[in-house]
Amino acid sequence: MLLQTLVAAAIGGWTFAHLGIPAPWISGAMIGAAAFAMVRGQATIPTPLRSACFVALGFTMGTKVSPETFGSLALWPLSLLILAASVATTILALRFYLRRVHGWDPITASLSAVPGAFSYILLMAIQLQADVPRVAVMQVTRMVVLATILPSLITYFEPASAVAGDGLGGLTAGVFETIIVVLISGALGLLVERFGLTAGTLVGTMIGSVSLHGAGLTTATLPGFILVPCFIGVGAFIGVRLGGLSLREILRTLGPSSVAMIFGVTIAVLAAIVGASLLDLPFALLLLAYAPGGLDVMAVLALSLDLDPTFVTAHGLLRFVVLSLLLPLWLRRAQQT
Repeated sequence: MLLQTLVAAAIGGWTFAHLGIPAPWISGAMIGAAAFAMVRGQATIPTPLRSACFVALGFTMGTKVSPETFGSLALWPLSLLILAASVATTILALRFYLRRVHGWDPITASLSAVPGAFSYILLMAIQLQADVPRVAVMQVTRMVVLATILPSLITYFEPASAVAGDGLGGLTAGVFETIIVVLISGALGLLVERFGLTAGTLVGTMIGSVSLHGAGLTTATLPGFILVPCFIGVGAFIGVRLGGLSLREILRTLGPSSVAMIFGVTIAVLAAIVGASLLDLPFALLLLAYAPGGLDVMAVLALSLDLDPTFVTAHGLLRFVVLSLLLPLWLRRAQQT
């Protein structure tokens, strides 16, 4: 089943690539894996395979950094404030909509409105006895649709930025140097994963790569023939999450999910417009940073679209940390309203 799932994901990525869709190897792979899982059953992506893909992609995210990159850090605090405002607006508005229009219970509506942190949200849903299928459909639909439509949306608003590159290239350093720095970065990623951080392997490896490249110690990159299978692997990992959901569960949540997606993307677009007017940063980059998607998906999309994955990951990581700390307190209050 795993082999067929990966083949379906690869076919999806190949199809999207030949159709000229931006970030094809991850978005197409997600659609291919999700379709196969719905028809033939859900496959489990082995942890070693997922970790290897996250190490390769996390390392490549760090290669976008140079010593000069840190000069732009002074712009980030204002951007993070804009992110906080957009996340708070999205959560409160979607919770109000799901409660008042569809009559969802307070906990299910609250968890469905929170962007990203898929595993953490589902764990909270189980512990708090929420309607888990509804929460799962809302969260998975958000991830899949965002990863599918955001590249095209970026192309529409800012064509030059979106098609600047595909994040793929060749070796820029010796093979031995490349292997050594990948192993060092990957070891840090696996260490971070052991502490339970969401997407820890991806984030930890990126931190290691950022440190090495930002300090000017290496210019090593990974070639496209390694990165493409990794994009496919990550896309399959996300897509198979739809395999355990019945068609009835998906259909009964499709309407609210669609409205929630439109509203969430609209807020992200407006926040990106505000950010682009106040900061010397491209609209496409800000849209990915503010989009209500998972940390790993948005970071990989940034890499695939040749945008700054470090900027996107920093925003996603801060959002996850803050939500993890505040969500339990907010949910206690939400149970009473």
